[in-house]
Amino acid sequence: MRQLSIGTWSFTVGAYAGRPEDLDTVIRRAAEIGYDGVALGGFTPHASVELYPTPSSRRELMRKVQDCGLSVNSYAADLLDCDFHTGASEALGKYRERFERSLELCADCEIPIIRVDTVTMTPYPPEFDYQRAWDTTVALFAENAAKARTAGVLVAWEFEPGRLFNKPAEILSILQAVDESSFTIQYDTAHGQLCAVVGAHQYGQRETLAGGQEELIEALAGRIGDVHLIDSDGTMRNDTNSNKVPFGTGAVDFRRIVPALLQAGYPGRWWTVDLGPQEGDVWAVARKAHRYVSELLEGLPG
Repeated sequence: MRQLSIGTWSFTVGAYAGRPEDLDTVIRRAAEIGYDGVALGGFTPHASVELYPTPSSRRELMRKVQDCGLSVNSYAADLLDCDFHTGASEALGKYRERFERSLELCADCEIPIIRVDTVTMTPYPPEFDYQRAWDTTVALFAENAAKARTAGVLVAWEFEPGRLFNKPAEILSILQAVDESSFTIQYDTAHGQLCAVVGAHQYGQRETLAGGQEELIEALAGRIGDVHLIDSDGTMRNDTNSNKVPFGTGAVDFRRIVPALLQAGYPGRWWTVDLGPQEGDVWAVARKAHRYVSELLEGLPG
C-alpha cells in the first residue's frame, strides 16, 4: 500500500522561519489533511536529540504521532553545524556524536531511515581540498552505514545542489565507493532537476545528463531508499539550494519521474512531500500537494 508523508521541516523555514509551527500542530494538521505519516526533522523546535534525549521522552514523541493515526517514515538528522570536509578531528568528532545520538533516537522510535548529507555548502571554499574531502566523505558515510546496519536502520544520503559532490558522476561514485547495502540515496525530485538537468553549483566543469532525471534514476537503480517529491522551477533559492515550488508550477514531469523511480526498484511504499521553504499559506500548499500526489499514485500500476 502506498502511503504519503510530509516533511515537518517545511514548517520551520520559509514563512515559518521567524515563528516555527510547533510539532504537535504539524502532526495534527497533517493527519487532518489525510497524510499517513510524517518525515521528522531533527531540528529544534521539532524532533531534535536535545529535546528528546531519553527513551521515555522518545516514547512520548511516538505516542503523539500514533495518537493522530500517523507513522514516521524517516528522520532528518541535524548535522548542519558538523562541517567535516577538512577531516579535522574536532569536526569529525562532532559529526559522529550527533549522528550516533540521532541513530539511537531512530532505533528507540523504530524509525527505519536516517537522512544524511555532505554538509558543506556550495560554491566550495577557496581552500577546498577535493581529494581530502572526497576520502573523508566516503569513509564517514561507510562508517555511518555500518553503525546503522547494526541498529537495523537504513542510511539515505540526500544529494543537493547546495552541498558538495552534486554532479551525477560524483553521486554514483560515492554510492559505489561506500559499497554498503545499508547506504542508499534519498532521491529528491527538485534536487534531481538541479543536479541532472541544470548542473547548478557544480565544482569545475559543469555536468548534466542528456536523459535528465530519468537517466540519473536509472543509474541509481536498486539503491534508492527514500523519495521526496516536489516540483522545481530550475532555480536556486537564495543561491543556497533548490527552489521548491508547488506541484504543477515547475519543470518536473512527475508522470515520467514517478514510474522511473518504481522501475529503478524503489519499493514505493512511502512517498514524502517535501515542500521546502514556502511563503504564504503553507497549509493550503500542503493540502493541494496531498491531492496532487494521491491522484498521481492512483494512476500507477501495482
